[in-house]
Amino acid sequence: MAVIFDIKRFSIHDGPGIRTTIFFKGCPLECVWCANPEGQSPYCQMAHFQRKCVGCGSCVSVCKEGCISFNADKPVFDFASCTVCGKCADVCMEYAVQVIGKEWTESQIMEIIEKDRLYYKNSGGGVTVSGGDPLMQAPAVKELLQTCKKKGINTALETSGFGNADNFSEIIGYVDYLLLDIKSLDEKKLKDATKADLNVILGNLEAALNSSTNVIFRYPYIPGFNDKEAYRIIDFAREKNVKEVDLLPYHELGVNKYAAIGRTYRGMHYKKPDNYLLKQIVDYGAVQGIQVVLEG
Repeated sequence: MAVIFDIKRFSIHDGPGIRTTIFFKGCPLECVWCANPEGQSPYCQMAHFQRKCVGCGSCVSVCKEGCISFNADKPVFDFASCTVCGKCADVCMEYAVQVIGKEWTESQIMEIIEKDRLYYKNSGGGVTVSGGDPLMQAPAVKELLQTCKKKGINTALETSGFGNADNFSEIIGYVDYLLLDIKSLDEKKLKDATKADLNVILGNLEAALNSSTNVIFRYPYIPGFNDKEAYRIIDFAREKNVKEVDLLPYHELGVNKYAAIGRTYRGMHYKKPDNYLLKQIVDYGAVQGIQVVLEG
């Protein structure tokens, strides 16, 4: 059984070809700029999207825990007291109230995957496990990847690499493509901003490099945090014989999600990057023999 918060079919940004991306709930990091805060907790949780709400009050009437009250014709949620029974989401016709996360069996996930096998075959695609961070649910991820490999389905793992080394080593043998997030190569800066240990990440990277897995770096470009490391990360890719770096410019698309789950976004001091600087990074990669793919 796995806790999944999203499944995206026909994805073209999570590895080669057309893919089905499975988003596993739970992440050990606390990245200030995170665009998927609903994926951080390993548990199912409620979300209330104010912009969709029409103030009908249906959610208030069915909440037996008294977690929802009215203020200025809009419901206010006490997320700390919520038991995530989902009754409020069941009666919300506007999908303003949603349960984030659902328990899935491997067979249920594979049923979705099997629907798209023809697309994988024609495009060189497959299945990508993402998150959150899939390493938080290592046993379920390993089981799913094993099944995919037995069925001849291409697999990819997107992860920060910050996870138990034994779990990582067991999983990597069933992974065709590792999409490894490289947020910073500065040990202290990384620790302060994300709580991650760079040495753990680099250790798991070495395990991947010593396997048959194709490694791709994913570099979230955050002006004010790691924008000065762009060339260093490309040089590091060349040093490790990694041929591709996916450049992911900072954006604010996830800001509204924080309020929806009762949290405050702490990254408003970050700014969107300059397109000219992004092009320079792409050009530098070409000179160094590294394909820098600008996403977004």
